[in-house]
Amino acid sequence: MLTPIEIAASTICPAVRATIAEKLIREKGYTQKAAAAKLGLTQQCISNYVVGCRATSKEVVEVSVVEDSLNEVVEAVYRGADEFTITMMISKICFDLMSNKALWAGLIKDKDGRCPICKSKDQTRCIMAESITS
Repeated sequence: MLTPIEIAASTICPAVRATIAEKLIREKGYTQKAAAAKLGLTQQCISNYVVGCRATSKEVVEVSVVEDSLNEVVEAVYRGADEFTITMMISKICFDLMSNKALWAGLIKDKDGRCPICKSKDQTRCIMAESITS
């Protein structure tokens, strides 16, 4: 079974960071290198986010439930917030996404009963699928 921390580390956090990086580049005119520096990541990591070879579960963050929070992070980065503050803001978004049962129920329903993270219908494999059906 995947634990919530494993889910967050492997899918949710990269998807959140990728979305924030894309917003910085698209909306604020940052280069990949500048976005990477502000988020404490490498330029290669940002490049991978932009081309889609990392953070492949973006449907998790493409929901209005976190849109305001994502925009707050982008604005905090733009205003020069320190890395600790940005990290804590991103962590809160990840936690909010992980604990939103309605979101997961909708995503799993949309995927024919498959968890959008582990792609399995096996509730013993993924705590997200298990938590919304209990």
